[in-house]
Amino acid sequence: MHDDALKQLWKGQDLEALPKLSDEAQIATLKKRMKRFDKTIQWRDYREVAACIVIIVYFGWHLLVGKYPALMQAGFVVLIGSAGFIAWKLIGSKLRLPKAEADAPVFDVVKVELQKVGNQIGLLQSVAWWYLLPLFVGMMLCTWGGSGSFSTNLFGSSFTFVIYAFIYWLNQFAVKRSLLPLKQALEALLRSTETGEPLDQAHVANLRPIIDLSMTAAAKPAEFKVAFWPIALFGEIGFVGIWFFWMLGRTNFNVPRMFIPQHLVWIVPFFLAGLLYSWLIQKSTERAVGISTLGVHLSKEHNLILWDEIKEVRPFRFLHIRSLWLFKESGEKTLMPWTSLERHSDLKPAVENSAPPNNPIRKYLPLLQSEPPKKNIMTKIIFIGILLISLGAIAYVCGSAPKTQVIEYSDPASQMLESIREEHHFPALAAAVVVDGKTVATNAVGFRKNGGPEKVTVDDKFHLGSVTKSMTATVAAMLVEQGKLSWTTTIGETFPEFRNEIRPDYRGVTLEQLLSQRSGAPGNAPSDLWIKAWAANGTAAEQRLAFIKGILAREPEAKPGTKFIYSNQGYTIAGVMLEKAAGKTWENLLRTMLFAPLGMTTAGFGAPASVGKVDQPWGHAKNMLFGIEPVPPGPGADNPLAISPAGAVHCSVGDLAKYAALHMAGEQGKSKLLRAESFQKLHTALPDNDDYALGWKVLKRPWANGRALTHNGSNTMFYVVVWMAPEKNCAVIVATNVGADQAFEGCDALAGKLINQYFGK
Repeated sequence: MHDDALKQLWKGQDLEALPKLSDEAQIATLKKRMKRFDKTIQWRDYREVAACIVIIVYFGWHLLVGKYPALMQAGFVVLIGSAGFIAWKLIGSKLRLPKAEADAPVFDVVKVELQKVGNQIGLLQSVAWWYLLPLFVGMMLCTWGGSGSFSTNLFGSSFTFVIYAFIYWLNQFAVKRSLLPLKQALEALLRSTETGEPLDQAHVANLRPIIDLSMTAAAKPAEFKVAFWPIALFGEIGFVGIWFFWMLGRTNFNVPRMFIPQHLVWIVPFFLAGLLYSWLIQKSTERAVGISTLGVHLSKEHNLILWDEIKEVRPFRFLHIRSLWLFKESGEKTLMPWTSLERHSDLKPAVENSAPPNNPIRKYLPLLQSEPPKKNIMTKIIFIGILLISLGAIAYVCGSAPKTQVIEYSDPASQMLESIREEHHFPALAAAVVVDGKTVATNAVGFRKNGGPEKVTVDDKFHLGSVTKSMTATVAAMLVEQGKLSWTTTIGETFPEFRNEIRPDYRGVTLEQLLSQRSGAPGNAPSDLWIKAWAANGTAAEQRLAFIKGILAREPEAKPGTKFIYSNQGYTIAGVMLEKAAGKTWENLLRTMLFAPLGMTTAGFGAPASVGKVDQPWGHAKNMLFGIEPVPPGPGADNPLAISPAGAVHCSVGDLAKYAALHMAGEQGKSKLLRAESFQKLHTALPDNDDYALGWKVLKRPWANGRALTHNGSNTMFYVVVWMAPEKNCAVIVATNVGADQAFEGCDALAGKLINQYFGK
């Protein structure tokens, strides 16, 4: 069939007295409608495929790098497979469809478009099976396979279900409201051309959306752009709210801390982002409302409601946004946003001049003010302030509720620790104090696992993180005194078997440079090596050797000896050098040369607790919605074995106090493990080296009578800090089972109180 026949059929349809247009205009409108439909589907497919790629990359990365429970890993695999299937489904369905030639008759183009519409209807009607269900299964496996509490998992599952149900409803609504009528209209049009029968009124009505596109040529509507400040009011509430909840999470629900200067300064970029967002919304919204002699033009071009279709009008108001519901004879209703969203324009005259005399919209003319009501800027500020204060009050009430059960202690020392633990919502808190070289106090309060009944004891083990570095350096000093190697022993001398694989700049790096963080080793491990470290098998020593080979085969981050770079990689290289020199593993060296002589019976490596048990403290990670969540022992509860010399030791605070006493006694020549000169070398910072010595930072503190040695450590799930005053022969140790970001302030506060109480004056 040719275009002329289609024009004749179209010309014979009475579309309820719409203005008559030329046949060419009607055919052009049809082609325009089809082109717009193709473009909409194309951009949707691009977005969906891009989202699938993001899912595959994101969860693939976590599958390779992270150490997660088996059920969670299964969820990752399901999500990756689902994303791949969805992308294949979308691309495959598009490739299987026929394409019309550029100069094909309209009749042939309509047939092709009809197949496209039918394909989209099929995809959307079955979206629950090929799109939502696979992703939902993957999300449930990830949610329930993780370490979250039952309430957390239930909330996450319910939220995911609601989102997916809403997505399903949107797709079915689009099918019912747009695609099915379009399909019926095109089918009827093609069938009528073949049989010569006229279209019935139902099909004529379905053709209306296609014709409406061309009506602006007959009657140009008066358009009213969206105003800026009404949008900005709500945009700012949204972005300032994002800042509020972000800071709420960073401060662990400590509302007063949200308003310190370093947190308040972030409200400025969020406020500016709100203005930018509002401006983009204003510019990207082509039309809020249009009024013409035909009717009310909504959304974009094709959404036209004729005056004679409006049978009833009802007002709708939300906050200060006033709108009108437009009801058709069938009961179908459409919301027409009004007044506050339009820029100052003559809305009322537009309706008065265009609407028929008896149209029900005329009785709402008083609402259609020619100028929106003046809004005092202070009113807006007060409104935002009230909202934020209300949110703050809710958050404060939620945040002030203890995250773990409160424990009543009778002794003053435990009461002090418990008050800090409650204030900062730590699962557990432990401390030890050394005075005159002797441990005079050890204490522990709280629970091994957040939400669990098991209480901590003074003999419980805490992961030391980077406090391990000073232990690696101490064992290095012992081996130097034994003549196994020297401070100037180089990497190239230690590993002649693969010297040619080592970058020339690294070959001359000494043991002392590695331990003082001046080796040039990178501060962050290269991502590919870090992935391999998480996935590595074999013994810990084999994993370390493979890891440092990868580091040494690349250019250093800085020229060795020129710059301080805090590096776990550098200490790992040093640890492997000690293994090579002594012929023993790093773990064996620490056990025999440090732990056993000091009587550190609780010392070990990795996450303290046994898999599947709460026999020792569990680490805890931050959760933005629910505070902190326990991390079960096993893979993922500590860093890879490859970097153990930089931070893998665990022990009780009492045993760590013995280690601190060793370092203070050593400077006075009272240690049998090392000479005083070796301790002094360990405790002396190099010039321009960020106060870093060999495994210790050297600072000046009045309470220490000058020099104070310190180091903290965290594997992101535990936190420990050690403060020593060598001139006073005193030390304080504080530990908790939550990561550094949440623990620093509370542990620092407790350390300060203990210092003042025992030896600060």
